[in-house]
Amino acid sequence: MYRFAEIQGYDEVKNHFQSALRMNKVSHAYIIEGEVGMGKKLIASTFAKTLQCETHGEDACDTCQSCRLFDTGNHPDVIHVRATKKTGIGVDDIREQINGDVHIKPYVYAYKIYIIHDADKMTIQAQNAMLKTIEEPPNYVRFILLATHSHPFLPTVLSRCVMVKLKPIGSNLVEAYLMTSMQVPDYQAKLYSAFSRGNIGRALTLKDSESFKEMRQDMIGIMNAIANDGKVRALEQVALFEKYSEQKSEFLDLCLTWLRDLMMLKSLGEDASIIHGDQMNQLLKQAPHMSYNKMNTLMNGMEKIIRYDRLHINYSLSVEVMIIKAMNAH
Repeated sequence: MYRFAEIQGYDEVKNHFQSALRMNKVSHAYIIEGEVGMGKKLIASTFAKTLQCETHGEDACDTCQSCRLFDTGNHPDVIHVRATKKTGIGVDDIREQINGDVHIKPYVYAYKIYIIHDADKMTIQAQNAMLKTIEEPPNYVRFILLATHSHPFLPTVLSRCVMVKLKPIGSNLVEAYLMTSMQVPDYQAKLYSAFSRGNIGRALTLKDSESFKEMRQDMIGIMNAIANDGKVRALEQVALFEKYSEQKSEFLDLCLTWLRDLMMLKSLGEDASIIHGDQMNQLLKQAPHMSYNKMNTLMNGMEKIIRYDRLHINYSLSVEVMIIKAMNAH
């Protein structure tokens, strides 16, 4: 638990932290930036645990007293700073949780580590209150700021922190993690990893999401109508597209993966690598009725809607035109 060796992907990030540990060049402050679910807390916790490990190696030993205390959540020299109000981390939070505590030396271990959660939600006043501490911290203090975005930070705060950005990991790593660590069947792991965008946290959310399952069933219903019914029935599906108007990118991405599977089946047969493997019977039924022209028309239309979404185009009208064009394609 909380070991660099167990973290999936992020090789550059792991190498960065482990090199700093090996060369004894650990910065006094880091900002770890990444989307929700990317593992910011996991990486920060692993780094903090390794810093405090009594073996002083490049990874936590999991057996010393410090590691055992960390794993129980009772480490006296690792402090988690969180907002006490819904509006974010205010100046009182910084004064009470950091500034009023930072000059008290560590109880037992080498460092006193502050992990600041949702640090990008600090108010300007809070950042200013913390600035002097970041500029001239006691030599035993280390800060790890966790943020979804770095742009809310003051330039003066950014300039005093090492920025570590988490990028999406390979879908194959997400798929492998779901199968080996979460015992998710291979066909489901392929589906969730395809929609995770390299984010294990998002894949885990999808795994347990009833709304995602409902969205997928609605998508399959739309594709059945377009493949097997006439123009009138196909145009009735606009209402289902509208149901997901607030999630249009996710919904259209889902449609695109289905169309991709249909194309793969038509080209390569049942040996094709399929994302929606648990719906093979549905795909096989639809494939003969979906010409390449019809599928290309749908895919081009969906990609155009996603691409121009920021221009606030009429979503329902765009979907209607797309379906009409698809039903006229041969």
